[in-house]
Parts: sequence; structure tokens; C-alpha cells
Amino acid sequence: MNSELPNLPEQVPGVTSNVMNTNYFTVYATPKFEYWVNRINISLDAPLSYAHYTFSKAIANRNEVYFSPSLRFNWKPSNRLDVAVSGGLGRAPMNPNMIHSGLIMTNYRTLQSGVDDFYNTTSQRVSARLAYKLPRRGLFANATFVHSWNHVPYTLAQQLYGDYVVYSYADANNDSKTLMAMGRLGKALDFMRGSFNINGAYNRMDSRLISQEQLVQNVTDGWSIGGNLSGNPARWLSFDYSITYSDSRMTMNGTATPWLSSTVNELNITLIPHSKWQWTVGGEHYRNELAEHDYKNVMMLDTKLTFKLNKRIDFALNLTNILNEKSYNYTSYSQLTSFESHRRLRGRQLLLSIFLRK
Repeated sequence: MNSELPNLPEQVPGVTSNVMNTNYFTVYATPKFEYWVNRINISLDAPLSYAHYTFSKAIANRNEVYFSPSLRFNWKPSNRLDVAVSGGLGRAPMNPNMIHSGLIMTNYRTLQSGVDDFYNTTSQRVSARLAYKLPRRGLFANATFVHSWNHVPYTLAQQLYGDYVVYSYADANNDSKTLMAMGRLGKALDFMRGSFNINGAYNRMDSRLISQEQLVQNVTDGWSIGGNLSGNPARWLSFDYSITYSDSRMTMNGTATPWLSSTVNELNITLIPHSKWQWTVGGEHYRNELAEHDYKNVMMLDTKLTFKLNKRIDFALNLTNILNEKSYNYTSYSQLTSFESHRRLRGRQLLLSIFLRK
């Protein structure tokens, strides 16, 4: 890596250039053992690797051995039901690209400093999965649960300098936890040659971060629920509709921010009045909560008309952003910051296309 930051404001401390060469050589072995007892499959994965790293004298060269075993039980009592439980632990190297002494600008307001040592991380994980299907009735369901623990010997530090945020790594142990659960239920609707499904998800991440030289416990929660309905009730008509509602918040040292929600509706309808003609209308509605009880609504509407002259020539007339919306706003969380995005949208646009095939 060879990088340089010209014209960096004086209030931001740190080296503004990087010159770094990293080489590594790795040998892998991935043994796997399987055993069947009744309808239970027991499998053990035991990946093993040896790695040699050189860092062009920036830090000492390293020789490392990594072993990350995992055990899995898979039970299939019938063709309809599939249940799996697994667990594992591991030791892994840090990303060598993190090793550099100077600053790197990741966006217009954020700078990232590297580390001056080589670290290894350890982790543990447990998970469970359930899948059920009844094809004759068009019924499908699945659920997944994952809980993981990660241990790293460094902690991300955040420091503010005017309008800039500088992230670096402090030599302090950090433990984090991640919880994820999701499920999906689907049903075929034969009477209209379509399907319906509903899905939900929950995730929670618990970690620590140093901000302004103070240790902060950071917890991010989020959940969502949604559904989809699609069908082809007639030769000349098909449609697809989906809706998703999500909520998220951030908690710092026990103090929680308000839950902020987002709702997305999407509808697409296709009409085929004649074998040569196809008309599609699509709409999207976004309702984003920028701050508590402060909502931003955006409605997008597009349409497309296609004419097939013959097997080789198609004409398409596409009208986008019919309502001429100018912006799209939403709020998200990153580390200890609440980030509001304001995006300018392309205005109403009419496009005529001609497609030629050989």
C-alpha cells in the first residue's frame, strides 16, 4: 500500500502517508469426519492452517497456526422436516490490511488509523436451523438462530476533531456478542398461480468502543417483519406486492435512543393485452422516521410499455419517477453516531429504447 493525504486540516493529528508491503504464505488442511446413526448425521469439521507473514520490517514477522473445529448434528426424521444444531470455536488472523501507521480517509468526514502490531482473534458460535416443507400443499417454513461471541485484543477508538471523526485501535481487550434470529413461512396459492410468504428477523450486537478516551458499551438492536404476495391470475395479468416494516435503536452505557422505524411498500403490475404488447406499472412507498415522530414519506412511480415488432426487434418506452420526487432521506446507526442520509433523486425521465437481436 502506498497512500498520502494532502491538505489535511491541522487539527487532525497523525501521519498522513503510508508505505507498506505485506506478504503471507498459508498451507491449509481441511479434514472432515461424518457418521450416521439412525436418521442423525454427525459431522466434525477440523480446518487447520499454518501461515507465515512478512511485513517489510514495519513489525516483526510472524508464524501462526490456526485451528477452528465445528460440530454439527443434522436430524431428518422425514422428507418434510430437517433440524440442525451446530457449534464451533476458532482462532483467526486479523486482516493484514489493518497494519499501517498513517491515516486513510474512508469518506468525506471519516479517517481510519491502523495498528502497529499483529493480532489474532478468537470466537465461539452456536446455531440452530429448522426447515419444514409440505410440497403437495405448497407449504414451506424455516427458522434460523445464531449466537456468537468474539474476542479481540484491541478496541476501536473514536475521536472527534472538528468536523472529522478519526477511528483508531487501542491496545485493550474487547469482547462482543451477536444474536440473530429469522424465520420465514410460505404458501403456494394455486388458484391464482401465485404465492404468499411472511418473514421476520431480529438482530442484536453488543460491543465496546472508546470514544473521546471514554469506554462506551454499545448495543444495537433491530427487528423487521414483512410479507410478499404474488400471482398470475390471468394470462394477461401478473402482480407482485411486498411490504416490510423495520425498527432499530442504539443504546450507549444503558441510555437508549428512540426506536426509529422504516416502512417500505412495493407493487408491480404487468398487463399483456396482446402478444406484441406489454405494460408494466411499478410503485414504491417509503416512510422513514428521521427522528422520533418525524417522518419522511417518498412515493416513486414508474411505468414501461414494450412493443415486440418481431422476433428480432423490440421497442420500449420507459417513464421513471413520474411524481418527480427530488430527495430520499433516512437515518442509520454506525458505531456511536447517528447518520442521516439525504439523497438527491433523478427527476422525471422518459427513455425510448430499441432492442435488436441477431
